[in-house]
Amino acid sequence: MSRLLAGLGLPADHFAVRPLLRRGFSQTGVEIGEDSSIPELTVTADGLHWHPAGADTATSPDMHLAPAGTPLDVGKQLVTERFFTARLTDGSLPRPVHCAI
Repeated sequence: MSRLLAGLGLPADHFAVRPLLRRGFSQTGVEIGEDSSIPELTVTADGLHWHPAGADTATSPDMHLAPAGTPLDVGKQLVTERFFTARLTDGSLPRPVHCAI
C-alpha cells in the first residue's frame, strides 16, 4: 500500500498505512486487547474506551471503560489503573499499536 501511494506521487508524510486489526467484524488481522495494547484513552458517544480500535461497545465491550458523561480525569485514572494492574499481574509490557495520527 505504501509503494502504491508513493507511486501515485503522495509524499510519505502525507499518509499513514496502519496494520489491519482483528476487532469489530474483522476475521483477520493483528489481535488487540487490553492485554496486547498500550491504552489510548478514546471518547465516543458511548463513553470512554481503552483504545480507538476498540471504541465500539457492540463489538468491543472489553475495551469500554465508562459511560458517556464520565469526566476525562476519571477516564485517565481508570485506564491508568487497569494498565498497571495488568502489568503488575503478568509482568509484561505490550507493544504499541499506532493507529491514530
